[in-house]
Amino acid sequence: MSGVTPEGFVSKSLAEIIDDLDSALRSELGESIRLDASSVLGQVRGAVAIELAEIWQALAEIPEGFDPDVAVGAQLDSIVALVGVEPREPAAPSTGTLTLSGTPGAVVPQGARARDPSAGGITVETTAPATIGGGGTIDVAAQSVETGPLEAAAGAVTEIVTPYAGLVWRHERRRVHAGP
Repeated sequence: MSGVTPEGFVSKSLAEIIDDLDSALRSELGESIRLDASSVLGQVRGAVAIELAEIWQALAEIPEGFDPDVAVGAQLDSIVALVGVEPREPAAPSTGTLTLSGTPGAVVPQGARARDPSAGGITVETTAPATIGGGGTIDVAAQSVETGPLEAAAGAVTEIVTPYAGLVWRHERRRVHAGP
């Protein structure tokens, strides 16, 4: 049995949908109609059955959205709000400080990007403009382009993504770490 049952919602399988459609079509049009995959009516029935199976699957996901052990994303936020739990913080980039070197007086604009060239390395961008100091270096705040708890080891961010005259991405002074 499918639909809402005492045990919960039970979705119809594609095979059950096809069987039900075959029965309904034969009941309306007669037992002798062709419903094989090479017939026009069989092809239409197959296309309709696939669409109906997707609807049944979507219906099956509705009750799961009320189960805090299964719900994710906006559904989980809605469930926990019912019991007074604060919504999750939105995803935030990882932040850190980069030590850049270059020609004294060279301007590093906000949004200048560099990356860790290792496999899976992260890309970071400066969060404020800076000017290379008289000693040829400047510490500048940076954040990851991707959100989440990403980490780059000191000295790993060395590949310039957005080159600017007079600037060398020498190394990070500290690790880029997770946190808003």
